[in-house]
Amino acid sequence: ITSKPSQILTAEVSRVAIKLPPFWRKNVRIWFLQLESQFITSGITSQLTKYHYVLGSLDSQVAEGISDFITKPLSQNPYDDLKQRLITEYEESESKKVKKLLTDVELGDKKPSTLLREMRSLAGSQVTDDFLRTIFLQRLPLNVRSILAASTDSLDGVASMADKILEIAPPNFVCSTSVSPAPIADRIESLENAISELTRQFKVLHSRNRSRSRSDSRSTRPNKYNICWYHYKFHDKARNCIQPCNFPKQSKENSENTQ
Repeated sequence: ITSKPSQILTAEVSRVAIKLPPFWRKNVRIWFLQLESQFITSGITSQLTKYHYVLGSLDSQVAEGISDFITKPLSQNPYDDLKQRLITEYEESESKKVKKLLTDVELGDKKPSTLLREMRSLAGSQVTDDFLRTIFLQRLPLNVRSILAASTDSLDGVASMADKILEIAPPNFVCSTSVSPAPIADRIESLENAISELTRQFKVLHSRNRSRSRSDSRSTRPNKYNICWYHYKFHDKARNCIQPCNFPKQSKENSENTQ
């Protein structure tokens, strides 16, 4: 049997049929990872071969969206260029991912660890683990959050613990809880409560000061003669006296006798 040259064998391997997964608009990078895994196992290395595999797997709507690219002459690296164009076309921007992370991602019927993986996918390298931990805990039921709030475990450890809590918790443990509102709304509510409490305390303090002021006005000496308020007001007819008082003693005694 005549052996074939290695380049012919390689060409035949490149022609091995592979079944590509449907194009995944939601995560183009993951789709390409799946694709390239099949290219590797099938021995496909040609840029042109990979380009045509990808182009043939796109539905009409996606192909129409990049028609300006696929109708122009091919470059020296057509597969790499097509890959970059599809990523640019369908991958969400970092700002959109962060916005979705902050407002749209909820626990629902997912496991907490699954929720964390989804949040990490959106966060990318733009969000620190400390910030992600805060958002993750806010998405958990209130009772679970209270248990995990003081944990010093890693974020993955906290998610694993949350999985176990929800697995063994009775239905009413979770149903009776509620997910906290979005951070901004939560802060606004806290500020409103703080303002209401400060207003209440101010009214109480103001009322006490007014009461103390009225009381003090009677006990202070209202004139330069150092006469108590009663003698200053009623002179010798005063029935009371607050010491020290320099009202003439004889006048005070006479006042008391006449009373």
